[in-house]
Amino acid sequence: MTGEIRGEKPPDISKLRSRQRVQVYGLTFMIAVISTVLPSFMIAAAIEKIGAGTTSLLSGVGPLFTTFLGIVLLNETFTQWHFVGMILVLTGALILSYKRRRI
Repeated sequence: MTGEIRGEKPPDISKLRSRQRVQVYGLTFMIAVISTVLPSFMIAAAIEKIGAGTTSLLSGVGPLFTTFLGIVLLNETFTQWHFVGMILVLTGALILSYKRRRI
């Protein structure tokens, strides 16, 4: 039964929507800053401190940390395909590291 049928006044949906809109804009801003702007500055700082080659090798291992955090923080399942992907990423990073040392 709705509130009108029981004699109650229905909630003001416009206020609810405006509150949700503010939350959505706030979360969108946070996602933009945390996942776009902040990493850009961090990569620039890493290149300055450890060099472009090492930074690129370390950034190749980023998906491994993302997977680990997803499992630990979000209780995501870890399948054999995730393991295969992690092995491929690590193999690629090791091959690039080995070739870089030989040159």
